[in-house]
Amino acid sequence: MHFRSSQLQFRRRYLAVPILLIMVAALLIVRFNASNPSDPQRVASPPSTQCRKGNPLEGVSNPLRLRVISDCEMGSGIVKSVNLQDDGDWRIDVSLSPQYGKLLDPGNVNRQNGWLVLELIPRDQATISVPLVGRQITFVGPLVYDSQNYWNAIYPVWSIQVD
Repeated sequence: MHFRSSQLQFRRRYLAVPILLIMVAALLIVRFNASNPSDPQRVASPPSTQCRKGNPLEGVSNPLRLRVISDCEMGSGIVKSVNLQDDGDWRIDVSLSPQYGKLLDPGNVNRQNGWLVLELIPRDQATISVPLVGRQITFVGPLVYDSQNYWNAIYPVWSIQVD
């Protein structure tokens, strides 16, 4: 009987580590979800008349990879690059004016030269012109976290004004 008792203690000891890891992971998930609510009903105070009502990701080709941080944000900066993507979106990289730095996250800094990505989707291309590199612009759209690229973006951009 003594042999089985020591085996049982041995097994319990090795179960403690995975159970502890599972508990820590669960606490981190709860904390992350509490600090980053994903309730689609939340409404940001509109900074611009170009803010849209309804689903902020309407018309986006792959909305499941995006988490809405704010339904509508305005910002400005200098256009650093413009590229047509395979899905028909225009990707516009913008070096933000200092007062809009809050729109960035570590992924923008580490993976995107500190720039914010704007995505101009096909349905809005008839009414919004693609700006030229080097131009100062002001833009409006929902601020999202792109979980595929690990950075924040304005996706889709609803308004671009060349300053």
